Amino acid sequence: MHLRKIISALKRKTAEQIGRLRLRQSVTDFPSEGTTSLPATLNLMVTNRCNSRCVMCNVWQKKREEEFTPAQLAQILADPLFARLKHVGVSGGEPTLRKDLPEIFRVITGKKGITGVSLITNALQAEKVIARAEDCYHVCRQARMPFSLMVSLDGIDNVHDIVRGREGSFSNVLKVIDHFRRKQGLPLTIGCTVVKENVWHLDEVLDFCIAEQITGRFRVAEFIDRLDNSCLKGSIRNFDDDEKYQIALFFSKLALSYEKDPNIRATYTSIRKMIFEGLPRKSGCPYRSAAVGLDSVGNLIYCSPKSPVLGNCLKESALDLYESHLDVRQNIIDGLHPRLPRDASARASG
Repeated sequence: MHLRKIISALKRKTAEQIGRLRLRQSVTDFPSEGTTSLPATLNLMVTNRCNSRCVMCNVWQKKREEEFTPAQLAQILADPLFARLKHVGVSGGEPTLRKDLPEIFRVITGKKGITGVSLITNALQAEKVIARAEDCYHVCRQARMPFSLMVSLDGIDNVHDIVRGREGSFSNVLKVIDHFRRKQGLPLTIGCTVVKENVWHLDEVLDFCIAEQITGRFRVAEFIDRLDNSCLKGSIRNFDDDEKYQIALFFSKLALSYEKDPNIRATYTSIRKMIFEGLPRKSGCPYRSAAVGLDSVGNLIYCSPKSPVLGNCLKESALDLYESHLDVRQNIIDGLHPRLPRDASARASG
């Protein structure tokens, strides 16, 4: 009799319920490389406020929103979606504009399983950046957790100021670099974004990195919905044939004689082919399948450049949001332009 009741109950489940049960099992019990693994990396965008006026980004023009508190972040990270999280990359906007940034780091370092935290800054307000980054560094030291810092540098002298849209940007970057470059247990990296304004000055940035013995990482600016930069077509991917050739030569040099990480070398080779030969990206992006993003109000996304907002983690379960749109994630991995169903988009924005 008991067995009949079980069989009857199973039959009453709808096909949708059974499918959801299988999906949850595939995501949580049997993670594998690809579309069904839980994220190992979180891109945590703690603010959309920014004091730069970059030629490739309009996030600074966005209306200020109520940002999640450290307590709310702890609530979000307790969700089963983040059960296998290993690394958290803290970004913005400009993250050091948050006075409570060290408290955010305490929440991150207090989560079981995290093995590293990184912070990226524009270094525009050198004294404030140094103070906030030092506080975050000490929080990580107390937790015996690795901490790394990336400073944005898009050119030398006035080239960087032009790209960042603020006079004095370069001099402030130098102050921050000089402060942190020899700090024990703190890997320091330079991050350079390639736009039309700095195409012919990339070698100067690389020479700076080599001379200062600081690792430099390079990427080409992209159109990203979150940055509201679709109108900045004069700076983003607007390269003539000579500029494309320059980028191809530069990224070839990075791949062949500078970069040591084989995965990044493959990415540089792919960038060269994308820009100069017009080929689709060949190297897989780990952030599309092994990472997830969270913005400053608690909205969940799969991949920062390509993902629509899936929903808000302060209103719904992060795992449910993640599971409910795996087809969107697969489209991102396949290189298609993802869109949420209209009703889901309304819930995410509402």
